[in-house]
Amino acid sequence: MYINEQYKTIIIADHDAANLIIAKNSLDDIYNVITVPSGKTLLLLLKSIKPDLILLDTELSEMDGYEIIDTLKRSGETAHIPLILLSANIDPECGKKALGMGVADYITKPFTGKFLAKRVGMHFHIVAQKEGKAK
Repeated sequence: MYINEQYKTIIIADHDAANLIIAKNSLDDIYNVITVPSGKTLLLLLKSIKPDLILLDTELSEMDGYEIIDTLKRSGETAHIPLILLSANIDPECGKKALGMGVADYITKPFTGKFLAKRVGMHFHIVAQKEGKAK
């Protein structure tokens, strides 16, 4: 897998192949994008790659998104990686729970590629502002 160091790396974990394609196509021109279909695959990949952001579906096989958030936030190696949760559940309590667990953002499905790219771009802009690197 080739990773261009000048671009930020994003891992997208989603059980739905269509969502992976939409997300990858909307972000691939700007970021290094890696897609995975399951929580187990995500956790294995994180042993070798430390992304700048993870887009995480709530309904992954083997482990749901909330279990993965908990696992990542409890590990010193992954606790710092920002997470944006993707969910088909529009119940505000789900978003509240995710934000309470420390995710950077919560996006409901279905989403458009343009909307997702804008939210991801806003996330990185906020990070750059905090680091004093925003233009």
